[in-house]
Amino acid sequence: MKLGTIFALAFGVFLVLPNLKMPGLTKFIDGSGPVVAGKLFPFCFITIACGAISGFHTLISSGTTPKIITRESYSRSIGYGAMCLESLVAIMALIAACTLDPGVYLSMNVKGDPAATIAKINSIGYPVSVDQMNQLARMTGEKTLFGRTGGAATLAVGMASIFSKVVGNRWLDLWYHFAIMFEALFILTTLDAGTRVGRYLLQDVLGNIWKPLGDTRNVSANVFASLLVVAGWGYFLVQGVRDPLGGINSLWPLFGIANQLLAAIALCLATTVILKMQLAPSVEVTGPPTPAIRWRHPAFALITLLPLTWLLAVTLTAGYQKIFDPDPRIGFLEQAKSLRTKMPDLEKTLVAAKQSVDAQAISSAENALATTRTLRFNNQLDAVVAALFMVLVVAIFLISLGEWFLLLAGRRLAKLCESKPVWLPESALVEGRPATLMGIITIGLALLRHLSGESELERTAARACTAAQCVCSDKGGASVTLLPPTEREQRQRAYVQNAEQRFSKPNRCC
Repeated sequence: MKLGTIFALAFGVFLVLPNLKMPGLTKFIDGSGPVVAGKLFPFCFITIACGAISGFHTLISSGTTPKIITRESYSRSIGYGAMCLESLVAIMALIAACTLDPGVYLSMNVKGDPAATIAKINSIGYPVSVDQMNQLARMTGEKTLFGRTGGAATLAVGMASIFSKVVGNRWLDLWYHFAIMFEALFILTTLDAGTRVGRYLLQDVLGNIWKPLGDTRNVSANVFASLLVVAGWGYFLVQGVRDPLGGINSLWPLFGIANQLLAAIALCLATTVILKMQLAPSVEVTGPPTPAIRWRHPAFALITLLPLTWLLAVTLTAGYQKIFDPDPRIGFLEQAKSLRTKMPDLEKTLVAAKQSVDAQAISSAENALATTRTLRFNNQLDAVVAALFMVLVVAIFLISLGEWFLLLAGRRLAKLCESKPVWLPESALVEGRPATLMGIITIGLALLRHLSGESELERTAARACTAAQCVCSDKGGASVTLLPPTEREQRQRAYVQNAEQRFSKPNRCC
């Protein structure tokens, strides 16, 4: 469904040829934008967090994909094809968002009162009105589109407008809710895969502390690790929902930084593997034949080392600015500091409101103080998390750098595996061969036998025959010989047993 929707959107773009109303460059490249603060460099590269490279996909490709493919050669088409499709998703999302009026786009992504939001957007040179936003909300079947931060609503409106134009400017509300459902499905499947991989990684770590926790076949250990992972991302999800600014100002840069740093870890690993492949001695390995490498040169490691250098420079710069920038709109710590200076005045206002016994004033003062405390804590937490990510990635890079120098200096043997390879049996590779006509006919006949119940009948008869061939049974020291039933009797009993099991209760597949 996901790929089908993206391809349908691409087809709709070529069919409709929508005008991109968002200018190619705006004055917001200096960091004065109302949605995401920060200059074009480096924040563009952590705001558009997926596309040509994505750290999340490295987790999936290392933790899930190898477990479900039968040939190593499939990984190239799967990995490269997945990133090409991810780039297509990013391009389609940009096109869908840029087809909206800039005033509408900004009004949807700025948190605040509708009237104040409209005044703010108009003051920066993008005309929009409350009536225009309300009319668009009615056409999409929403109560309001103000303050719909995070990008989901803007992408849905952009997709819906393109699909609506394909069918003659009709059913905008239908296409809008279809796009919302598509995004929800996209997010849910992403969380499912991410939670599974996170559980694997967490159990690998916990297994070093207590061995039973690392057993992925243990249901209790799986449930415990899953709860920890869900609690981790669930906490940040709740934090974003409760954030008075919608969470987009803090959580999205944090997500972009984490995603790109994961990609940097993957590039460190890839650089190490390429170096070992080029520097490994030519030794015969027992197992299936492998193609020999014709050219052996460490320069091939530049294929991943150069992108790694760029990625670390951009992401670490953005992370440093998000933590220590003196502008409170950018730096987590500076914003927490500015919020702390406001708290004494808010506390005095609350005390004065309680003395005046004005219920409305008390409620307003309490909300203002609670909002400030929430924003301050969120910024402090985001600063700690971003700093932890950066420190860990820098440590991994330094360890990798030492490994590269040892390999190049010949002081460490280039071993390509930590343990001996385990080759798949020939039977596990049968599905990778081209299907033949006789093979298809055989599978079809086997499927008909299964659906008719004939195959289950034969299995039941065989089990009954095996049980009946127990030639003797010890009873009180006496040996009693059991005569096996005839073949006709076995089939009759098996038929009755299967019929009762099949028609007396629901027949489930699993």
